[in-house]
Amino acid sequence: MVTMSDNVEATEGSTKSTISEEQRSNDVKKVEELFAEGYKFFIGESYEAAAEKLGEAAELSVEVFGQFASQCFQPHYYYGRALVEVAREESLVVKAPQDEVEDEESEHEDSENGQNGADGNDHENTEAEKDITAAEEKQKDETLNAEETDDGEEISTGSLAWESLEVARKICEKQGGTQDWLEKQSDVLVALGDCMLFHLGRTCKSNYEFDKAAEFYENAAEALQKALDFATEKHKAENADPESASEIIELRKIVDEVREQVQDARDSQEMFTACKEQLKNVKPSNLNVIHEGILETGKIQDTSDVQDISTLVRKKRPATQPMQIVETNDVDNVRDDKVSSNGGNQLEQDIKKAKIDDNNENQSV
Repeated sequence: MVTMSDNVEATEGSTKSTISEEQRSNDVKKVEELFAEGYKFFIGESYEAAAEKLGEAAELSVEVFGQFASQCFQPHYYYGRALVEVAREESLVVKAPQDEVEDEESEHEDSENGQNGADGNDHENTEAEKDITAAEEKQKDETLNAEETDDGEEISTGSLAWESLEVARKICEKQGGTQDWLEKQSDVLVALGDCMLFHLGRTCKSNYEFDKAAEFYENAAEALQKALDFATEKHKAENADPESASEIIELRKIVDEVREQVQDARDSQEMFTACKEQLKNVKPSNLNVIHEGILETGKIQDTSDVQDISTLVRKKRPATQPMQIVETNDVDNVRDDKVSSNGGNQLEQDIKKAKIDDNNENQSV
């Protein structure tokens, strides 16, 4: 006898299965969309953007299909190849960062929008820019945290590329020995060899072992050339497949870049050898003299006293006293002037006489 609780449990189970199937279907579509976007960036040589999309596709494919499922091969394979190209771009001496180009384009667009826009939208644009900036900073922090190990050490781009390509290689091994998977496995091995040789060459170059670096770069170029020849033959056999044609163009560019690295390593070795020979010709005594001269120059610059130049500065002369202006109606001033000029006797007599005359006039009045 079927009870009501059994019906409820059956209904809940069917609902959960329906939800899980819908979620799985959405995730499968999401993987396909991410891979399509990443592959488009990869063909367009926008390797940083391709690595971002393909990395998301590879991670989601593992959650949906399992770690070594056949559906996970392409996301991991192209993700590893994109990371190899990113590492190669990072190793270049002169590289125009893609972020700077995008920033310049965005600034140009903002300036045009600012000229054409109305003043009433300035506040809204400012708030929107703040929100975008905050979201970008949050995304950068999450990316940096995701790329760090448990010990706090950042994983290099080359290491991530190697791990992704290793997953692709194991997928090929688990899928059996069919011709299709053997060809895919050979592609993965070529990519792994390119990654390893390029990494070894860069390591030797950073340690001033330019001869070894040139050797590793040359081996990588030869391996890529073989892959290019194989892709060319495959392209002819498949009657001009567009996908294989784009792969051939890409391999040619990579081979040329690696050969440039070979020549650069050889030129660096020649310069390094020439510098060593020049140092050998310099006598040790001369090196000591140069070293002592540098030290003495530093001491002189540190201990030299500041010269007193106050004697060279002209002093300002004191201003002359202004001439006194004498008013004729000031009796005291007139008296002083006459005293100073005539001795003062005649002035005193005149004053006394004037006072006597005034007194007489007053008495008569």
